[in-house]
Amino acid sequence: MKDWRKAPVLGAGLGFRREVAARILRACDDIPVVELLADAFVDKSRSEVDDLSEVFALVPHGVSLSLASTDCLDDDAYLSKLRELCRGRDFPYYSDHVALTKAGGAKIGHLSPVWRTREQLRVLSRNVAAVQEILGLPLVLENVAALFEIPGAQMSEPAFINEVVQKTGCGVLLDLENLRANELNLGVKAAAWLRELDLDCVAQIHLAGGRQSGDYWIDSHSRPVPDIVWRLYEEIAPRCAYLKCVIVERDEGLSGFGRVLEEVRRAGAVFDKMKVTPI
Repeated sequence: MKDWRKAPVLGAGLGFRREVAARILRACDDIPVVELLADAFVDKSRSEVDDLSEVFALVPHGVSLSLASTDCLDDDAYLSKLRELCRGRDFPYYSDHVALTKAGGAKIGHLSPVWRTREQLRVLSRNVAAVQEILGLPLVLENVAALFEIPGAQMSEPAFINEVVQKTGCGVLLDLENLRANELNLGVKAAAWLRELDLDCVAQIHLAGGRQSGDYWIDSHSRPVPDIVWRLYEEIAPRCAYLKCVIVERDEGLSGFGRVLEEVRRAGAVFDKMKVTPI
């Protein structure tokens, strides 16, 4: 099994979206790394990913493993597709979420938060270890934005993530916009949360902008990265000794691609000032 800490430093990049594929390719000098939504590529020809790998460093990112589900490992067809996607490619790791996307075989339709108990920790750690073996890659786990907190938690979210990392050797994908959403929706204190997380386990950072919907802040990837997320990134990134890349996520508002590209350049300027620990 690869150690994600030994992966090369990739820099700042962008989530790949087909609507702006041509513009991303033209801007390749400013975008050294792109994040692929794995679920959009598992049923495609391998040649499409291979062509992109000639231009960019690639990091695959999924949304459907449902790593916290007791039946995570039951979907042999999906796991086989992911294994085929990763086979023979020089991906540094594969990322997905600390979340449920299915239960009892039924799809939930969104990234649901998990019940942070010792039993849930055992299930998640078992699944992470198994999927790492299946894919032949380390996993990197993302914190999710939530609209509710499941009562009865036996540990905080960063403590829960820290323990999964210790048990499995996986890394962390720190989504700062998701953390901000939880601060607004759930009253999470972002500064205290980040003090508790083991920052040496952060492999990647996500930057994005969300929107208000009724009483909740939604991680919609539809707006520019807000100032508060930039401040968190500028403060936290230099403390992540093994950080490999930072990705700007944008799913809507892509007509203003020039502004999105400016965000990638801004993220890169911060990244390039860091001193990443070699291993």
